[in-house]
Amino acid sequence: MTVLTTNPLDRANLNHLIQAVGSVPSDLVQPEFTAHDWKACRVFAGDAWTELTEATGGLAEAFAAVFSEVCQGQVEATVESMSQRYASEVIKDFGDSDNAGYFLPIRSAPEADVCGFLAIPPETARGWGKLLLGETPEQVTEGEGEPLSVLEESLIYGISKVLVDKVRLMHASLDVTASEEMVMDKLPVTWPGTESLLSVTIGIKPSEADATQDVTLVVPCDLFGPLVGWDPQVNRPGEGLETIDCSEAIMESVHLMTVPLTPVLGTVALKLPELMSLRVGDVLVLDQAVHQMIDIHFANRTAFRGIPGRRQQQQCVLITDACTQAT
Repeated sequence: MTVLTTNPLDRANLNHLIQAVGSVPSDLVQPEFTAHDWKACRVFAGDAWTELTEATGGLAEAFAAVFSEVCQGQVEATVESMSQRYASEVIKDFGDSDNAGYFLPIRSAPEADVCGFLAIPPETARGWGKLLLGETPEQVTEGEGEPLSVLEESLIYGISKVLVDKVRLMHASLDVTASEEMVMDKLPVTWPGTESLLSVTIGIKPSEADATQDVTLVVPCDLFGPLVGWDPQVNRPGEGLETIDCSEAIMESVHLMTVPLTPVLGTVALKLPELMSLRVGDVLVLDQAVHQMIDIHFANRTAFRGIPGRRQQQQCVLITDACTQAT
């Protein structure tokens, strides 16, 4: 057995200690980490969000088909972005004068109040107007900033109404209806700030054009609930659970949890020079005798005390005492 000596803190001993306990280089690159945003809107998540993404992809294809029928040449459409947001954020974005344009109000039913809109930015409106008048994609970007004629506005309303009809065809329960007139430079609807909204931006581009013209559909998340298998009029996700049901579900999960218990045979305290001198074969003397009861730790505190032994060729501990929180 090696006799512990007080060796000096030389470079060899320091390297030995570093190898034993590990070290963290000062220039260690931190892993990428994004803090969880508890304020984010999350009506749809997991499989529901995946299903919704697939459905909106089909909506983009339907939008492309509409323009391909009425314009010269092939038109492509893709989902540029899709997000769940609270109304306070949406109002801030579309209420900005730089984002103002044409809004086609949308109702969830013919006699219902306005619940959403199809937002058409000014540059998109001008591009659509030229396409619908039969101009080639190369001419679409010409005359930027010019006001739209009454005819162009009428054509834009007509094509926008057809696009809203495509939304209705996504599911039998989506009885959405376009209003009889468009609104310019102001939002056609007001929501409470905490209303959960789904915002889908679709980019539409003639195959020979360079620029993409975006249009954004904004509707309450509840409206698209049937696309993922739930009816907001009957039972939204997470609603309708009785308190007793929640308690039983929580307790069932708790009962399935595993709890680690750590029997501690004893401890030993060494000075730093002694720690640095440790080698294979050294013997550490613990602070309690083998016949004494040992502590069993749970969550960094002593929960039980017991006697070590063997049972069926395995080491074990016989619990003889339960410690209270005070001790």
